[in-house]
Amino acid sequence: MTSFFSKWISKDGDDKIVVSRDEAQLSFLQMRWDNQLAKSFFDTDVSAELNTQFLDYQRQLTALEMDDSHPVCAEISLLSTYLDLYSKLADNGFYYTLDTKVEIDHPIPALLLFPLVKNAVQHGYNSMAERPLRIKITSLGNRISVEVSNRVNHHLASQADTEVMDQYKKRLQYRCGDSFNLFSNSNSATFKVNFQLTIG
Repeated sequence: MTSFFSKWISKDGDDKIVVSRDEAQLSFLQMRWDNQLAKSFFDTDVSAELNTQFLDYQRQLTALEMDDSHPVCAEISLLSTYLDLYSKLADNGFYYTLDTKVEIDHPIPALLLFPLVKNAVQHGYNSMAERPLRIKITSLGNRISVEVSNRVNHHLASQADTEVMDQYKKRLQYRCGDSFNLFSNSNSATFKVNFQLTIG
């Protein structure tokens, strides 16, 4: 199954969706605080080092506001910490790869890439070392591209239609207008989402 989203068009050709700031902010706020990660942290007897890592990570997130932008490398750094925390706190194992190539450190809206990863973390199966969550982020020329793939969750009708992704689409429409494309496809084994953002 394949789906595509860049913008919705009404039958008369006019843009159909006007996304309010409040609708867009829902996605941002959900990225700034991950209930599942926090529950794992508070339910675990963590080391002093892990305690410091989690609190520093949350301090960085809570300092961000929805209208903030930061370099794509700063976004990648936060994502790397997010994934590392999940791998350390997961009960049944959590495996991932994060590959990045940044030639131009473009500014992007803060936490804009997080929903792509969070959707895979929370709705995919990532507990097998041979089938890890795979994330690729590139910033080349005037384009930022993200590819996220995970072992498919057969208990979901579509990983593309979760609450995380529905809210994300509204934030993209609000912040990015016509400058993005979002594709997803799945088969019996793998769910994959591709995101492209054109800068300037």
